[in-house]
Amino acid sequence: MNVKRYLLLFLVTLIFLMFSVSCNIIFPNKPPEINNIDAPSEVVEGDSFQCKVTAIDDKGISYYRVKFDTTIASNTTGVFNLLAPNVQIDKTITGTVTVYDNMGYYTNENFSVLVLDSLSAPAIKILAPSDGSEIPLGDEFEISVNATNVDKVEFYFDDQKIVEKNTKPYVTTYTALSASEHTIKVIGYKGTLEVQDLINVSVVESSPPNATITVSSIVELGEQISISVDAYDENGIDCSTLTILSPTGSKTFANFSNFPQLYNFKPSILGSYHVEFRVSDHYDNETVVGKDFCATDTKAPNLFLDYPEFTDDSNVPINWTITDPSTWDGVIKIGKTTFSFSNRKGEFSQNAVITLDDGINFLSLCATDAWGHFSIKTATFVVDTVDPEIKLDLPDQTFTNSLNVIYTAADEWFDYATLYVATSQIPLNEATDQNLNVDIPLIDGENLNATLVVADKAGNIRMATDNTFVDNTLYFLDATYPATTDQKSIDITINAEDKNLDENYLAINTSGNVSSYSVSKTIQVMDGKKHMEVTLSLDFTDTDSLENINIGVRDIYGNTKSLNLEIMVDNLHQPPQPLSADLYVNTQVGRNDYVLIRFHEKVVFDDTTTAVLKYKSGSSVYNINNAPPMTFYGDEQTVMIEFKEQIPSDVSAATVTIDGLTDQFGN
Repeated sequence: MNVKRYLLLFLVTLIFLMFSVSCNIIFPNKPPEINNIDAPSEVVEGDSFQCKVTAIDDKGISYYRVKFDTTIASNTTGVFNLLAPNVQIDKTITGTVTVYDNMGYYTNENFSVLVLDSLSAPAIKILAPSDGSEIPLGDEFEISVNATNVDKVEFYFDDQKIVEKNTKPYVTTYTALSASEHTIKVIGYKGTLEVQDLINVSVVESSPPNATITVSSIVELGEQISISVDAYDENGIDCSTLTILSPTGSKTFANFSNFPQLYNFKPSILGSYHVEFRVSDHYDNETVVGKDFCATDTKAPNLFLDYPEFTDDSNVPINWTITDPSTWDGVIKIGKTTFSFSNRKGEFSQNAVITLDDGINFLSLCATDAWGHFSIKTATFVVDTVDPEIKLDLPDQTFTNSLNVIYTAADEWFDYATLYVATSQIPLNEATDQNLNVDIPLIDGENLNATLVVADKAGNIRMATDNTFVDNTLYFLDATYPATTDQKSIDITINAEDKNLDENYLAINTSGNVSSYSVSKTIQVMDGKKHMEVTLSLDFTDTDSLENINIGVRDIYGNTKSLNLEIMVDNLHQPPQPLSADLYVNTQVGRNDYVLIRFHEKVVFDDTTTAVLKYKSGSSVYNINNAPPMTFYGDEQTVMIEFKEQIPSDVSAATVTIDGLTDQFGN
């Protein structure tokens, strides 16, 4: 029964299939099949990553769609750039991929990504060596790395893996065997995440420093010598030491950082010395150079004396020094005093105060060293406790500008003498009762002080002073008077002043046109001086002339002073006679013009003078009057008269009349 049932079912199915094929009936397609979702298992928050989806379908893929966190994207390639969201702690986020075929069928599949908090994200940094540093060829150097949140660190030198470290410290060493540019790289791993850092270094060949030392082969014992050292290395000098080994084995050390250098050394022991200069660079390459020199004693002891060349004290301080690197004996003799020294070595100094007589004293110092070298130093000095001889004698009084001085300035060891008079400072030679005339200033009855200073070479100084009464000038004389007058009588006021004025003396000389004169005077004493005021009344004859009045006064010592007064007197009041003159006119357009008159003899103009300019311009004749007071410029023979009107430039002829003077000129 069952067999029949299955057989019947088979026949029905076969018939249906045959019918379907013959009728072109298509069964529905299967959904797409997702082959692979390629996405990282771990990412760090904020980082972007790529998700690649591959799928197959017999009728073709229409598009791909992905949803991750809040991101939803679609495309036809299946490649998506996604961004890891920020998280507070490490968090696994599930995304969904959907693939659609051309019939509208689709397939979903999930994928998961662990998003790491940035604080727990892996990080790596090379600490040493530094980027761009130089490493000596063949030297072992250390690579130090700071790595966090990693499971392991791999070290590479030019892409060749050196070592792998799974725990801290992440440090290894390496020896570079080729001189060139190289790359050091480190990679840190955490799960599927990788972080890396790299630097560039230069491996260089290094050679030891260049070093030199210079010193004389034979030097003098006890004298300072200079040892010259120099060093250079392209990688820089790191350390240098200069060592000096003496004949007894003692050592002297010196260190330098800059080159070249000079080191000063004073050998104190006879014999051979060895100098060694040791230099190393930054890579510990070292150079050592050496020199030998011999210290010998070929010189006699060095002697030094300190003493006063002149002294005014009989107790004389003497200082002396004997120096020799070898043993020596010495003697110093000061006058009648002697000091001896035996079996001394090196430098020895001593001083003494010796009492000596006035006059020239002798000093000698000598020494002999162990090798028989002898030296001596001698000197003389003067003890002078006697003051110089001095005298200064001035006259009791003088009434001239020259003062006669008698002086004495003398000493066996004379140094200088200076005379101070008023503001003068006069150097003097050594002399006894010497007469000297000294110019002095004008002084009106006062005492003048003088000082003489005399010194000898020993420092003895003496001073002498004297004074004299001086009146060699009349203090003041002046007069008030008119320079011109048209009057027949005038008054002149004369003022004279002096401490010792002779009030009974007044000299007056007049020219021939003064018919008479009278004098009145008053005498007063003001500020210690006599003041005389004189009124001189002069009467003139009728004249038109220049008058000269001479006035003189004096003091009781005969010092005089005079004034010469010139007064132009024109009291005739009549036009002057025509005078010969040359006249020139300035004809600059646009300004006030003037006439320049050059007289052939002296003339006098006053406030009554008038001038008239008559000139021709074109066919017209013009007159210009310059009424008083006129403007005059110049002296008594050259006068420029300014007219207050403008003169045309085409003036062809003109005349000028000035108080009767007429002259004609052409332009």
